[in-house]
Amino acid sequence: MNPEQCYSIINPQFKPFKHQRECWRLIQEEGAGFCLSSGTGSGKTESVGIPAIFLDKRLVMVYPTRSLIEDQVSRFEKYCMTLVEAKKVLSKTVAYDTGDMQYGKQIKSFEGKPSLERIKGRLRFRQRYQPGKIQIIGAGQKKRVDVNDIVPEIENIINSLPGFIIEVVYGQKRINVIPKEKRQIITETTKKHLYGADIILTTLDMFLYRFFGYGERKWNLLFPYRLYMGTQARKQLVICFDEAHLYDEVSFTNFMNLVGTFVGADIKVVVMSATLPKPLLDMLEKRYDLEVVNGMELSGEKSFRVIKSNNRKNEIVGLVKKSLEERIIIVRNTVKQAFGTYQKLKSISKNSLYLYHGRMFPKIRTRHYESLKKKDEKSEPYILVTTNAIEVGCDLNSTLLITDYCNPDQLLQRMGRCARKKDTKGKCILLGTNFQTDDSFLRLPEAYNYQTYQKLITAGDFTADEIRATITPHLRREELTDALFQFHYSYVYEFDVMRSELHDSGILATRSWTPSFKVFWVKEQTAFDTIEKFVGTKSVEEILKDILLHNRTPLRIPIDYCILHESEEAIDWKKVKMLPVTDSSSPVGYNRQTTINPYQTELYLFLFDNTFPNHNPKLGLIRLPHFFTVKRRGLITTLQASKRYFINSEWDRKIRYLDISKKSLSVL
Repeated sequence: MNPEQCYSIINPQFKPFKHQRECWRLIQEEGAGFCLSSGTGSGKTESVGIPAIFLDKRLVMVYPTRSLIEDQVSRFEKYCMTLVEAKKVLSKTVAYDTGDMQYGKQIKSFEGKPSLERIKGRLRFRQRYQPGKIQIIGAGQKKRVDVNDIVPEIENIINSLPGFIIEVVYGQKRINVIPKEKRQIITETTKKHLYGADIILTTLDMFLYRFFGYGERKWNLLFPYRLYMGTQARKQLVICFDEAHLYDEVSFTNFMNLVGTFVGADIKVVVMSATLPKPLLDMLEKRYDLEVVNGMELSGEKSFRVIKSNNRKNEIVGLVKKSLEERIIIVRNTVKQAFGTYQKLKSISKNSLYLYHGRMFPKIRTRHYESLKKKDEKSEPYILVTTNAIEVGCDLNSTLLITDYCNPDQLLQRMGRCARKKDTKGKCILLGTNFQTDDSFLRLPEAYNYQTYQKLITAGDFTADEIRATITPHLRREELTDALFQFHYSYVYEFDVMRSELHDSGILATRSWTPSFKVFWVKEQTAFDTIEKFVGTKSVEEILKDILLHNRTPLRIPIDYCILHESEEAIDWKKVKMLPVTDSSSPVGYNRQTTINPYQTELYLFLFDNTFPNHNPKLGLIRLPHFFTVKRRGLITTLQASKRYFINSEWDRKIRYLDISKKSLSVL
């Protein structure tokens, strides 16, 4: 089939654009790969995803952040379901891998009773280590049945339905039967995927861990084999780095090393973004022979103006009151600013008001995004207050965008959420012509030409290319990260046993040398007593099952976010507890040393806070817990906290880590 026929199967109204047909050709033919530089809303994901699915490639989509994966996974599952439904393939498998959450979902056609018998056989096999009845949800009821009775129970439900999707979740021993017109599909979800899927969605952090054989005790080397070592696997593999403009310093060093490694191994590489700087495009083209594909600007007509205001919050309220029948996106530079604006707007609109930021629980974020998408498709009004979490990957089409003054690449991404579709109209309003005191940390004079940028936005008449020209990326490698990558590579792929001790240590910087907390929000303060009681007798994984949590998937917070500022009072130690762990699956894996090495230790933070502004966990973590004192000496940063902030600690404890921050950069 040609590209036009394949795209029409996914959507009968879909005709591929010129850049999408060019991407199809480059994926189909031999070659190092390509860079796709195309505007927001121009179908970059479809440019790679649809050819890979139809050409039977194994596609790895690597994203800078977890929130981006949450927004994309349903899209790929929908494509695969459409393909299976059209009988073009027997099955497709999509894997989701962020470390804290991973699963593989196989999507295949329903073949009558034999399909149900296969499911029964797999569930019976699992009964040996996961005994108990199976929960069946469908036809408005829930039942727990013996594994031998699931076939007639499911048949009773589907016999009355014209179409359905049978969802089997093996880890939870649950089967959902969902009515769907004209569909007869089975999806089977397992926790382990081991990179055996057709489409893998992951982050740069997790991708590096898998590439170097971390993550699974028994099956570590399956990841490198399926990614890189297997000759046949290389031919079918396409590795796509989406939103590549977001990489800097440590992550940029790892990104460039991965691109060079894969191109050298004849694995096809794709680099995508709407705001790829020209110097980076030139370097990727000349150094790695990646062909540059320039896409189209397919968005609608936008007007742009700047409002100078000393009270941005009140200015936003005034603008919103005049536009309640529009689809409004308000982008603030910090979570605190976004929450304040959200609180201010609650009296204006409750039913259609949303808050969306990076410190919300993933399930809540996904729920909000899906609700917004439905309103978007029906052209219903809404008000979304958000942060830079909405800048990339979110396919929303607002009619009014209000944004804080921000950096050039951020402005392009934010404007891409307004009049996103062709033949639509929208208004973009920029508040201010400089950063405020509490978001001044965003100002990076070495990365942007602010003088030219401010002239362009003040005039209000500019092109995307003119804004991109004000971005001056620092294409530099961070030396220590670079060396660490090469050492790990030599051990895993060149069998250099001299590096075994380093690899066994697990030290690997992915995005930053600043470590992070796994944050769990507990429902009751008594949860701290439960944790203290079982430390040393149960693993962290077992303890988490015994305490009431608002979030089963942890939030990730850099530990330097918890540093105590001058003249600030530390959070009450009764509201927060830390737990350093070297092995979360072992009861003896707790780190009891006075000075903690965070590169060999997982840092858990358990939070109990029901006071404003953290009074509603559904709104996310608004106020961060501050309790660390800090000392900096050269490249070493030391954080110290009282023993009262630690679980079962007899001493005050220190966390010592590297603070590279541009001190050891070398020009490429």
